[in-house]
Amino acid sequence: MKTSQKLTLADFLPVVPEEYRDFVTKTSEAMIKCGYKQKIEKKASGLAATYNTPECKRVHLQFWFNKNILSINLHPIFFTKHNGFLDDLPVCIVTKIDEFRDCRHVADPNACNPKCYECKFSINGIQYHKCNYNCISVEVNGESVGLLSVIQ
Repeated sequence: MKTSQKLTLADFLPVVPEEYRDFVTKTSEAMIKCGYKQKIEKKASGLAATYNTPECKRVHLQFWFNKNILSINLHPIFFTKHNGFLDDLPVCIVTKIDEFRDCRHVADPNACNPKCYECKFSINGIQYHKCNYNCISVEVNGESVGLLSVIQ
């Protein structure tokens, strides 16, 4: 019988580019301080660090690799839970949010997954209706690390 060893952030950090390790570490610490549970897991694309709350199994924030590029994924639940920080998002992230598709549920509730719910939020006075399953995923780079100050 094979026993699986629980992975930790220490297992994840060596695969993170050195210039972003501090960002990942501080973001992880901030998420845990806010009551999120951390889980490091193996995915098809490599290791991923996910954060969710005990009352909601959906991942609120995730670091993962897409084509060997470190990305950060934010679920709309994270936006609604931390609505006050949205106006402070870096321009590169707001631009990415603009690019992601609007929720099909708004136009036709039958055209979407029945478990989907419309995610409404506003940034700088602009109202967004984005997909519950694919709101924002951006590459971790010099611009997007500005997200750290927003999370803390």
